[in-house]
Amino acid sequence: MFKYVEGLNDSVWNGKFNEVEKEIEDNKAKYEKIPRVQAMKLTIGIIKGSITGSKDARSENLKIIKELEGQVNLYNKKKEQREELVQELVKLNKEAVEAAKEEEKKEEEKEETNDDILGSGEKVEPTKINERPEAVVDIKEMLDNIEVDMKLVQAECTLWKGLLLLQNNSPVKGGLALRKSWMIYKAIHANIEKGEKYHQDIRDVCLTGVGTFYYIMSIMPSTVAKVLTLIGFVQNREQGIAYLHEVFENNGITAPNSALMLAVNYLFVPRALADAHEYIAAYSPLLLRCILQYPEGFIFRFMASQLVKKTGQLEAAGNHLNIALESCKEVNVQPNLFVFELGQSYFQSMNFEKAEEIFQDLIKVEEDFDFKTFAGLETACCMAFQGRMKEAKDMIDLVPSMVKSKPGRIDQYITDKLKIIGKLWNKDLNRLEVILKISAFEMLYLRRDLAHMQPEDLQAVREEIKKGRARIKELKAEKDLSDMLAATLVILAQIERNEGNVEKAEKKFRFVLSIQKSIRYEQQWLAFSNYELGEIMYHKGELKESYDLMKAALKFSKYPFEEILKARTNLAIKQLKKEMKK
Repeated sequence: MFKYVEGLNDSVWNGKFNEVEKEIEDNKAKYEKIPRVQAMKLTIGIIKGSITGSKDARSENLKIIKELEGQVNLYNKKKEQREELVQELVKLNKEAVEAAKEEEKKEEEKEETNDDILGSGEKVEPTKINERPEAVVDIKEMLDNIEVDMKLVQAECTLWKGLLLLQNNSPVKGGLALRKSWMIYKAIHANIEKGEKYHQDIRDVCLTGVGTFYYIMSIMPSTVAKVLTLIGFVQNREQGIAYLHEVFENNGITAPNSALMLAVNYLFVPRALADAHEYIAAYSPLLLRCILQYPEGFIFRFMASQLVKKTGQLEAAGNHLNIALESCKEVNVQPNLFVFELGQSYFQSMNFEKAEEIFQDLIKVEEDFDFKTFAGLETACCMAFQGRMKEAKDMIDLVPSMVKSKPGRIDQYITDKLKIIGKLWNKDLNRLEVILKISAFEMLYLRRDLAHMQPEDLQAVREEIKKGRARIKELKAEKDLSDMLAATLVILAQIERNEGNVEKAEKKFRFVLSIQKSIRYEQQWLAFSNYELGEIMYHKGELKESYDLMKAALKFSKYPFEEILKARTNLAIKQLKKEMKK
């Protein structure tokens, strides 16, 4: 069905944005009236927006969506124009089939290798994928599918519109757009379930959308999920993941989209109470296939850097990021997200000088992006580790001015953190030094970086945390900095868990809960301690206590990374309920 756009789609996911944009512009007369080709512009815009973190990019993408929706509406209303479109698509498909034959000859000459391309230290075989779906070269068959495809383009547009509006802190408008998108996918999916014979490409596009919604709904807080279920949404994590895997293996134009959604499941919001290494092993073959298929695709290189970092391979993570950075440079994309993550990798390795250099470059970027304030605070922390406290203080004063528009969630977290620091440092640079050093490791914990660090790096963190605790006592600031002391205990407990010292970790987490009254500002240490203890009790077979601890974790609110922890906690509670019924 989509043979005419496969080449463009492959080039987009391989990071060849300039080539795609030039191809579309040079063949404007041919492509300007074809929604699936115009949708390539949206895919490029979404990827660019994701890696730059640019707030302006969201507005640009919303404009592209509006134009694309207008085009689709025209075809939905005017049968004559739809028939003309079908004639053109069949012609383009026939041309694409001939071009594909030549490309296949070149591909056969290539020798595929996968000798630890990921750098995880494990032997991985790439996921097997099917031949590309057959091209539609029959007018009647294209007519039978085109009307449904226009609806699917509409569904994709409103899905992205909803997500972009949510990012812009417009929850009502975003929610309405998501519901509109879901209702389209739901109706087409119902027809598929009834046995309606759509082309494989149509089925895959629909299952990508349905799988995405099923998955997103499954990680929603239970109270929110109940309300959304009442207005027609469905949550079914297992089926959603199964659909996304099916789509990926079918090798159609939404296979890369499904790979990214699966990355969220396996790398960023995995099933609660599960072994993270099992999830990494499950995603590795699929990611390897993506890198073999799109070797210069910077979005997949970024995913590879995240995957190998979770195995403690910081050097391999840096290598993937550097490949991604070079690819971005070729297409003139400012990769703020990748640069930030590279800085974090150096920070984890305790190379504060190199980390600061990278963060300094980021905060000089004129464009307003989501995590500039995060880079600013990390810069101040790096300065503290290098003993340059006057500069660190000046940097902290500068960070609030980095928010040039409506603050995003990360901006809000950093702003709130700076307010707490302002209350605690008491205009004493010695205090500020210890606060910034501990704050740096807090961020490693909250981002889950700490949970995947190598033993030698963990030992270095432990030594720094112990120095921080000793310094607080020297300054006689135990009462004022009780929140910081609680943070250090949580971090030390996490290190103990990583090293297999579960009893020691449990003791520290329970101690944090015992000093609840002394924690004045940062409730996350209580929420995370309850969650971590819940996991420990689960693995000990104490399901009831685990359940009670998870429920206790949900009682806390208005703390950084709250949405992520609550998603994990709610998933854990669902799983515990099932197991307790057995």
